[in-house]
Amino acid sequence: MRSDARLDSVVFQLTPTRTRFDLVLIANGRKEKFASGLLKPFVAHLKAAQDQIAKGGYSITLEPSSGFDVPWFTRGTVERFVRFVSTPEVLERVRTLESEILQLEDAIAIQSNDSLGLKSVEDHGRKLTESNGGSMTPHQPDCFLGGLEWIELFLPFICLTCHSLPYLFIYFCNMPDTVHQLIGGRANYDPDSATAIVVYKPGSNPTPQIQNETAAHEENSKVQLLRVLETRKTMLRKEQAMAFARAVAAGFDIDNLGYLIAFAERFGAARLM
Repeated sequence: MRSDARLDSVVFQLTPTRTRFDLVLIANGRKEKFASGLLKPFVAHLKAAQDQIAKGGYSITLEPSSGFDVPWFTRGTVERFVRFVSTPEVLERVRTLESEILQLEDAIAIQSNDSLGLKSVEDHGRKLTESNGGSMTPHQPDCFLGGLEWIELFLPFICLTCHSLPYLFIYFCNMPDTVHQLIGGRANYDPDSATAIVVYKPGSNPTPQIQNETAAHEENSKVQLLRVLETRKTMLRKEQAMAFARAVAAGFDIDNLGYLIAFAERFGAARLM
């Protein structure tokens, strides 16, 4: 019987103790004894076999759904399923490696995004430092006029109206704010301004040195972690290539895996899905 021959049914003929079987393939009325062995591994893999063995009897029959075209139900598919039951690690190793590689790629993507965000924060802190001239002392606004400035501003008035000097002096002493506004001056001098509490504004001070060192250390740790993840991913890729080669050598070609999965879905072979 050819490997691509479509089957009508597959029958496990059990021994009286129901611990061993002979596997018989049936196609177009022809029967072919294909394999024999212990029943337990096949029952563990096939839900359809579990359901039938629970009802008693000395045979287990696998048949595709009637009324549907089932190109996957062939001698080659049954052969690959028997091989999978005998050595499931051949295919499962490929799947395990693929799952681990996907997890590593997700971790690498997350770490890369975190490193990018950390670098943006550091750049922002450096720009703030440069904008403040590297000084930790906040800029003190020029909010008052000193004594010499008052004299310079009043000197023209004094020269023009010497006879009014006593009155101007009295007026200035009693209403300095009004005089200051009239001559175009700025806010009054506050003697307590030098010792006043300066309200902190975000971004007014550069990032402290200790924060820069902590950020640099964290960035180095992330870079090292990324290197470890990338190295592990490279090793897994090589191991996956070897696992693929072993699977192909065992007959699990990518072209026929679809048929094997369809067989698993029909008869409840969960480890293949």
